[in-house]
Order: sequence, then structure tokens, then C-alpha cells
Amino acid sequence: MCFGHGSRGGFRKDTVRHRRMMIYSYAACFAAVTLRLWMPLGMAIFHDFIPVYRVVAWLCWVPNLAVAHFFLVNKNHSSSPT
Repeated sequence: MCFGHGSRGGFRKDTVRHRRMMIYSYAACFAAVTLRLWMPLGMAIFHDFIPVYRVVAWLCWVPNLAVAHFFLVNKNHSSSPT
């Protein structure tokens, strides 16, 4: 969804929308890496694959999108004149 909206913004020369949605797209794609970082930690603590995977499936993308949102919100506030 993020990639589609970002691509559409790029085709329509809407660089602000394109940049914003591509940052969200990168955060969503990076969830594959985050999943691989969380799984060994979860397995070391709880030793049961299914419950760990259920939690990590959310932990792998929700924080990534939250960080992307925080980055975009703070970037917009810091670039505005005060």
C-alpha cells in the first residue's frame, strides 16, 4: 500500500507525498530484518515458537512504522520557520 501510494505520488510529480510514502514503504520492508532480530531474542526468553512468532509478527513492523512516523513528524516540525 505504501509503495503504491508512493509510486503514484512520483508519477504525479508530488515529491512530498512520494518521499513520505517511500519512507513508510522502507519501514514496512525493513520489518523482515526486524523479524530476524526479534526472533532469537524471543526464543531465548520464552522457548516456545508459536507464541513468540505471534508477538514478533507484530513487533517486527509496528515499531518500524512508528519510528518512520516520528521521523517524518519531527522532520516537518524542524524544517518549518519559527
